[in-house]
Amino acid sequence: MKKRLKLILLMAAMLLVNATTWLVTTQNQKDGLYPIDADSIGLPIAATVFVSLLLLPALFFISIPSQYLSMWLRSENRICRIAVRSGFLLFYLIGFLFSIYGFVYWNFPEHYSISVSYLALLLAIVVCLSVDIVSLSKS
Repeated sequence: MKKRLKLILLMAAMLLVNATTWLVTTQNQKDGLYPIDADSIGLPIAATVFVSLLLLPALFFISIPSQYLSMWLRSENRICRIAVRSGFLLFYLIGFLFSIYGFVYWNFPEHYSISVSYLALLLAIVVCLSVDIVSLSKS
């Protein structure tokens, strides 16, 4: 899978998470599901956008084509190999944890669609991981 395709897949999933959060919370507020004295819906929307921006570097690293990872993993420089392996695992772990946390956090009535959007992000990350594992195991 080319970098562009992996990046498009991951960015589309992240956009889905943010758009779904915004749409569901604003619609729920219009429908009167939140108490009048409750906190602003801007807090979960802003938090989702902020954490998504923090996640962007991890998604960009995940989108690096497998042939480059393979090249760096075969490098004679031991520090380079350790750094690439550590970064590879760390960034995938960050993506997994963000997706699972978002799924669990929003998994209650009237917010299930937000929870499902986090599952879509998790699925995109799993697809990228499986492509990388297959590609790296061939080299």
